[in-house]
Amino acid sequence: MINAFYIFNQAGTLIFHHQLGNPREIDPKLISAFLSSINSWAKMYSNTGLSLFQTGSERFLFERSIYSTDLVFCISATNDHVESDLTEKITLVKQYFIHHFWEDREKLESGVIPESIDKFKVILNDYLKKKG
Repeated sequence: MINAFYIFNQAGTLIFHHQLGNPREIDPKLISAFLSSINSWAKMYSNTGLSLFQTGSERFLFERSIYSTDLVFCISATNDHVESDLTEKITLVKQYFIHHFWEDREKLESGVIPESIDKFKVILNDYLKKKG
């Protein structure tokens, strides 16, 4: 089961979060800051940073866009969720996001969040409904 989508910049600022499944009492800003810090740690060992982070029950898959390299796209799901489905979904979410916020991407990279960010949740929900 897919649990959430996160988009954050290299500094760890949460740009976008969409919780699916069971709502949690975990602050999404805290999660994005943690994910950003382990991504920065991973960059010390590779130029790409994290691609996958897994706990006992949850998997976090990371993607970056060649058009907006300072943004990190992350999908979280239960460990039993098929990884190829996660890869497909996060890739498409990344493409939709970059396309939708093309003119705002430099602001987003610096942590300035446009007022229209909540409209992306509607786009995301529509996409997930189509994909079933």
